[in-house]
Amino acid sequence: TQNDYKVECSKRPIQAFKGWDVSEIEPSDIYEYMQARSKESIRRTNLELVWLRHVLGFAVTQAAVSVNVCRDIKPLREPWKKPKPYVTDYNYRCMFAKANAPARVAMEISYCTGIRLGDTLKLRWDDIDESILITEGKTNHTYKKDISPRLAKALDAAKLLPGHRFGGWVVRTSKGGRYTVSGFQANWKRAKNNMPAHRQFTFHQIRKKAVTDAQGDKQKFSMHSDARM
Repeated sequence: TQNDYKVECSKRPIQAFKGWDVSEIEPSDIYEYMQARSKESIRRTNLELVWLRHVLGFAVTQAAVSVNVCRDIKPLREPWKKPKPYVTDYNYRCMFAKANAPARVAMEISYCTGIRLGDTLKLRWDDIDESILITEGKTNHTYKKDISPRLAKALDAAKLLPGHRFGGWVVRTSKGGRYTVSGFQANWKRAKNNMPAHRQFTFHQIRKKAVTDAQGDKQKFSMHSDARM
């Protein structure tokens, strides 16, 4: 997300307002840009609005402009989207068969713990003893997860991945380095495209499946701050 804000979200606004005197930009100009951009993607439009708000807010502190014209502009409302379907055990097994070894390890860790992809990829062997120490990148919460027999099997498989494992990354590249989210997602997409469209799912859906399948207190398992989530 940070890389998205810093790099990707800057491209279209810079292209649209290239050559403008920033002090002459009005809220109506931003709104007009948003209306045109939203025809391609409402989500991207809102992310780019946040980027513009940060940039112009900083410009105010540097006396480059007198007011942040994005300050009072509200994000566009996205149309209601149908929730993504539950990942069945069969579809999970199909993807498991198509995925490479690091992805299979990541799948099982995410399913057994309910953690997100980014948190899965940053796990180190130093974080593991009789339990797994998780530090969520999204919330910065830190907690421990018990190691179930299924999770222990996944960790055993992780030890067989290429690259030096001691003190290194649990899910690692062929050279023993850390996977970036974008690099992992590229491998995931290639494997996913080898499955029929109706059986495909995103990695994030594994977390949703894990919470759905969890026995007992689902909020405690998912570590959501609100039970309604």
